[in-house]
Amino acid sequence: MIKISVCIPAYNRSKFLQTLLESIHRQSYINFEVLVCEDFSPERDQIVSIIKKFNAENNADVKLYLNQCNLGYDGNIRELVCKSTGDYCFFMGNDDLMVDGALTVVAEIISNHPDVKYVLRSYGWFIEDQENPVEIIRYFSEDRKFVGTMAARVGIRRAGVISGFIVERESAIKCSTNRYDGSLYYQIHLAANALKSGSLYYVDKMLTLSRNGVPPDFGASSKESKFYTPGVYTSKARIQMVSGAMQIVRDNYQNEVVDLILRDYARHFYPYIKDQLHLRPVEFFKYYLRLGEIGFNKFISFHLYCLICYGIGERMSDRLAKILRCIRQLNFERVATLVTK
Repeated sequence: MIKISVCIPAYNRSKFLQTLLESIHRQSYINFEVLVCEDFSPERDQIVSIIKKFNAENNADVKLYLNQCNLGYDGNIRELVCKSTGDYCFFMGNDDLMVDGALTVVAEIISNHPDVKYVLRSYGWFIEDQENPVEIIRYFSEDRKFVGTMAARVGIRRAGVISGFIVERESAIKCSTNRYDGSLYYQIHLAANALKSGSLYYVDKMLTLSRNGVPPDFGASSKESKFYTPGVYTSKARIQMVSGAMQIVRDNYQNEVVDLILRDYARHFYPYIKDQLHLRPVEFFKYYLRLGEIGFNKFISFHLYCLICYGIGERMSDRLAKILRCIRQLNFERVATLVTK
């Protein structure tokens, strides 16, 4: 039976930990372990207390590891991979929830498709009421497997959200490196390496719920402090993240595949400018130029996103982005069908 390691990188956000653990404990699948790596945060004592109490009250065995220094987000992801013992790692954000039955779905996929090294899932965003997500992110209308170039094109950008990121542990161990610490995208590195030797499986069932509106905590580690300000994503932070993601892509793929992945980013660029639309015109123009230098200048969709979204503002841009996601999903499915036939 496939063993799954549920991996939780913990830094602050102790008030969300109980509900996260409960959502995992409700799973009907039994062959899994839960690991928490606490990254030397100000809320360490609260996190320790919650896990001890949860284990005692639920006859559970959540394994808690206390980092001796702040490793940062990427280093903590790597530490979780190292500490885990499962065949696959199923990562959860420290403020998110696992949907009932999620582990059973993943175990069945892996058992039926042993060549799969990265499972991509649908997920939802919620604010307060987990029963009523404000948005559900579905990339295709049915389960689908991808191999080769198409797997990279589909999987790389979509690895950005850590909640529900599922990767084969062995491939993650083999590519361990601190080269990308400070990018906040170590999971993209794991996905890129997994897809060089295995396939991707997309499951249309929603497996996780991500909590919307919680300020980011990045910036405490030595690798992050130069770029990130806790509580907000600055333009400097976004540049660091996007350039880090593109460096990972270039380090792992040939030019023709890099261009396909860059194009995929450019066609879905709104998340990388959404929280910068408040900038003054001169500041936003500098941000736009710097993004272009990373490699997006040659794609008209990148320029249109920046021009139109800054012109109409965040509220109208949110509506436009949702419309484009629906249209683009239909078109992308047709392309994927032709390529995989």
